[in-house]
Amino acid sequence: MGGMEKLYFKVLARFENEELFPKMVQLAEAAGELNYEKVKNIIHNLKTTGGSVGASHIHYICYYMQAHYVE
Repeated sequence: MGGMEKLYFKVLARFENEELFPKMVQLAEAAGELNYEKVKNIIHNLKTTGGSVGASHIHYICYYMQAHYVE
């Protein structure tokens, strides 16, 4: 594995630990409170960050969740 691949996986691991996992807990709490505005904001943040680090599955899941929120 080359240096760029190692760096990419390091960035993904950091995204997972510092962004994804904490946001998933926040998302569950907000959904439990029926605070849909907070749910929308958390999803938007995850969509943006996921897209920035190349986590396309997270990005698109959040995109569709956001689209359903609008509907």
